[in-house]
Amino acid sequence: MSTNSVNYDDLVRVILALDRSLEQLHPRATAMGVGSPVHREWFSLLRRKLVPQLARRSHLVISIMGGTNTGKSVIFNLLAGEKISASESEAAGTKHPVLLLPSQTDPESVLPFYFEEFERRPWNSAHDPVEPSTEHRLFWTHGKNVPEKLILVDTPDIDSDVEVNWERARRIRQVSDVLIGVITPQKYNDAVVKRFFREAVEAGKPVVLLWNMAFEEQFKDVWSRWIAQFSQETGVKPLAVFATPHDPQATKNLTLPVYDIGQDGMSEPTPVNLQNYLNVIRFDELKIQALLGAIKRLDAPDSGIGEYLDAIEATAGHFDEAARTFRDRENLAVEWPSIPKTLLAEEVGKWCNTKRPGVLQNVNAVYGTVLYPVQKMWNGFRERWNAKKQTVEQREELAAVLKLVEKTVDQLKSLVVKTENPVLKAELDKLLLGEQRKSLRDKSEKIHASLPPKTDERIREEVFAILDRWVAAHPNQWSILHKLDVASLGAHALLTTGALITFGVLGVGAVLGSGGIVLYLLLAGGGEAVLKILGEEVRLAIAELKVEIQEKYARWRKEIFLDRFEQGLWHELLAKLDTGAAIVTSEPFLETRRIHQHIRKMLSELKFNPNSN
Repeated sequence: MSTNSVNYDDLVRVILALDRSLEQLHPRATAMGVGSPVHREWFSLLRRKLVPQLARRSHLVISIMGGTNTGKSVIFNLLAGEKISASESEAAGTKHPVLLLPSQTDPESVLPFYFEEFERRPWNSAHDPVEPSTEHRLFWTHGKNVPEKLILVDTPDIDSDVEVNWERARRIRQVSDVLIGVITPQKYNDAVVKRFFREAVEAGKPVVLLWNMAFEEQFKDVWSRWIAQFSQETGVKPLAVFATPHDPQATKNLTLPVYDIGQDGMSEPTPVNLQNYLNVIRFDELKIQALLGAIKRLDAPDSGIGEYLDAIEATAGHFDEAARTFRDRENLAVEWPSIPKTLLAEEVGKWCNTKRPGVLQNVNAVYGTVLYPVQKMWNGFRERWNAKKQTVEQREELAAVLKLVEKTVDQLKSLVVKTENPVLKAELDKLLLGEQRKSLRDKSEKIHASLPPKTDERIREEVFAILDRWVAAHPNQWSILHKLDVASLGAHALLTTGALITFGVLGVGAVLGSGGIVLYLLLAGGGEAVLKILGEEVRLAIAELKVEIQEKYARWRKEIFLDRFEQGLWHELLAKLDTGAAIVTSEPFLETRRIHQHIRKMLSELKFNPNSN
């Protein structure tokens, strides 16, 4: 892969911006029940490799890795030009990483950023790293011959019987920029070794292969076959392939010869000095290549940052669905009691009087004064009757309230069954417990008892608006009714006398004076004779008008209750649900999504292949 088109400073900006946005995003997402990314591989790569290395751009970490008895420590000492790691057979193998820093490098300025998972100790002898311990230790020292920008690491066996050893090797692999894979004719086909390097390729790690104890006459004809098989089964496309002979004396003297045999093992062997190879290694290109490999891991299809953001989005959707369920009043289809007839009479009567000429409004007022004794008797009777009626209406309305509560509980049950989010499930479950359900009912009754009177300025405005719209939509019918209304004022005494005979002493006469014929038609009963005179068209129009007023009133009362219901019972929960749902519109989420898309675009344009040349 050519990395010439990749600007290192651009990488720094993108990854550091990603780290900042995730720092704000992931605590909020975790609080919503989204699995924390802290222990996910992509997040570990970001925090432990990409951010430290991009922010500092200091060193290229080259790690020597291989199976048991492959001679890793031999190669490490050869590269170091001094004996640092124990390589005798009785040393029982490296158990802890050994690290060489350039001679002028301050360890505290480097090691914490690369190797925070290890307990970092100064190296004292070659036997330090072979001491057994359950702690993840790393022994460091300054190397006399280490190039300025390199860090060399000798690692535990990647196929060790001791699980903690290959776990340490895996952790070192994660922060490494280049791996020197030390393999032998006996180990190259080992399943555990191949799996380790396969995972290295998946993590985007560039690999140099070194066939130790393989530069022998009997092996030369099979180098190419070994390399081809190893590459095919691991995916490794090596940066270079070297071979060394089996020479114990040269190993002891740190003079072991190394030969470049070509990437396919078919080139004429050429002596090479490994220290010189590291001195001229393409630092910037390999650094970017290794970092791009880690960046690619950030976008692993089923376990990367994209999957994490999708999980947040799905969870926010669950929270939003829950909030909408609480607020979804359309699904709470409960029949609400309609407007009481006395209230209808009062509001329509007031409206009718606003449509009369001023002189007739005065006549109506005078008539009200003349009939004051009758009106007073009527009002007294009406108040007593209304008190009883209101008790019945209150019970009817309370029954509707409790049906609403039961429907809401049913919807909560459905949500609990559907959601897999632990935080949301716990919040909903709390509302469905026996005591909570009883409390829910009790609170609902109290809220209903605190509702305002059944008439106030709002419902009056609504009724007036409905009547005005009806007049505009039915000009012909209104013209007839208006004329009858005006005429009815002149015949008011006659109508009242007829009412006394037809309906009793306290009939409609006392109220008809304010409402007139329109009110008379709207009220149930007593209007059939007039309706027959006016005709079917007016009758139907009047019926539609009455239904509209009744429905508007029912909606108004229901909305008042639901507003208070929501505020009194669900306020805190809805605040939590709204906060959870809003995470996908928050700047940290949007910024993280934008950066993720930018990373995808960048990798797509590079046609990324971590081990190509």
